[in-house]
Amino acid sequence: MSNIQRAINAIKEGKKTEGKTLLAEILHTDPNNERAWLWMSAAVKNPDNKEECLERVLKLNPNNQPAQRSLATLRKKRGKIPVKPLSESTSSSTTATNSEKNIPPTQEEIERQKKEDAERQKKEEELLKLKKLISYELSEGASGRVLIAKYIKKGFPKKSVENLINELDSKLKPVKDDMSLSNLLFSTKGRITRTTYWLFGLAYFILSLIAVFADFMILGGFGVLEQQTPPRFFGIFTAILGLVGFYPALVIQIKRLHDRDRSGWFLLLNFVPFLNLWVGIEIAFLPGTIGQNQYGPDPRQHNRQREEIEY
Repeated sequence: MSNIQRAINAIKEGKKTEGKTLLAEILHTDPNNERAWLWMSAAVKNPDNKEECLERVLKLNPNNQPAQRSLATLRKKRGKIPVKPLSESTSSSTTATNSEKNIPPTQEEIERQKKEDAERQKKEEELLKLKKLISYELSEGASGRVLIAKYIKKGFPKKSVENLINELDSKLKPVKDDMSLSNLLFSTKGRITRTTYWLFGLAYFILSLIAVFADFMILGGFGVLEQQTPPRFFGIFTAILGLVGFYPALVIQIKRLHDRDRSGWFLLLNFVPFLNLWVGIEIAFLPGTIGQNQYGPDPRQHNRQREEIEY
């Protein structure tokens, strides 16, 4: 059984990818194979590619009626002017134009086309070698659109780049966020951003105001201000908040140091005069390291991870 018959049988059985591969091999060695171009139009999905295949058929044989009908139907669906069969042409100028289209490509054109196909194939192979790198860039937060523009600018075929990056991007899935409230406040593992640190500080400050006000009211409210002795604003709620909030506050600072790629023991510098000022600056104001460090992934990146991808 010939390759073209195998391709036709594969397409009829619904195995269009297999048929398309066989037809591509045939057309690579014989670019003027009318039958191969006709069946290639049935194997490809993209309407532009279908139209291109049918036009190639009609360029080889303007009287090919199946190609004329298929192209007319396709263009009608796409809102284009349908192609007219050769028999409907009445003017001698149109006949002359069609006769010119019957001229087979020269050997130079065939060689040029083969050279372009070879260069395109080489670029596609190079792109596949970069598959692992592109997958890593996507998993690290790079935009698919930016990567497509980047690799097209480097000379890679646009369609191949789009297909590969879209395929890899679809294999990325959201990571389940394990930074629950209990994990945030009671586990020293992981990293947090400056935003999370300041939000915790704001929440603790608000709770402190509420605790002080509650103790103030329990101790007598505004009437205690009329007493001769100085008022005591320390009470039960303030004490409870101090005891309960001590460990979470410590954990938050440790995680912020982890974001700076520093150990939690760095907090001991708080007991050293002047150096404790630098500890406060590091925790509250300086950005964390970019990308993953020894304490975990970068919390600023979008949380995506790669599925197992075979290269």
